[in-house]
Amino acid sequence: MKEFQTNAGSSKSLVIELVNLSGYAQSKSFIGYSESKREEYNSSDLIKLFNDYWGIKNIQKGYIVSSLTRSLLLEEIPSQIDEKLFQLEKKGWINLSLDNDEIDNNLQEFTLNYESQDAIDNILSLCVEGYTYGHLFFVWPIDGLIIYPHDDCGFGVLAKFPSEGYRIGINFLSFMQNEGNFNVFTIKTGFPLSS
Repeated sequence: MKEFQTNAGSSKSLVIELVNLSGYAQSKSFIGYSESKREEYNSSDLIKLFNDYWGIKNIQKGYIVSSLTRSLLLEEIPSQIDEKLFQLEKKGWINLSLDNDEIDNNLQEFTLNYESQDAIDNILSLCVEGYTYGHLFFVWPIDGLIIYPHDDCGFGVLAKFPSEGYRIGINFLSFMQNEGNFNVFTIKTGFPLSS
């Protein structure tokens, strides 16, 4: 895996440019997504795959763009989940007082660094397990790459074409497919996924 370049430009601007917030797969820059083949897939295994692929050096060069809040579909939230939500709100990554109709207009940008790893793991598990509502994107602006987690226990990929981010996104989807526990769906890319 190539090491990413340092960031330049605004990750929030890239999200606004590339992502249709009403339906990510309808975005012109949508490449594809992965989802678990199993109904019950451990989110910690998914997080480990994410961290293994991206590595801390590349994660540190990225950003999070988020407008997450607590899911209103859950009647009761376990105390350990509530604590994760509270810690992420203190960090600014989640806004627990955000109304659903404010989600699309309240994207916030945060720089990632080595100290972010626990928070990254927590926010990924909350998203994949359905404890949040809203948008969460991992963004590398200089590469034109956006990765997002979803509650089918997988990740989606968007990128400018042509760009280094597009190639990296295809490689990430191939990695997920080769792991064996994920179905991968792509648009016609011009870069075949290895099997």
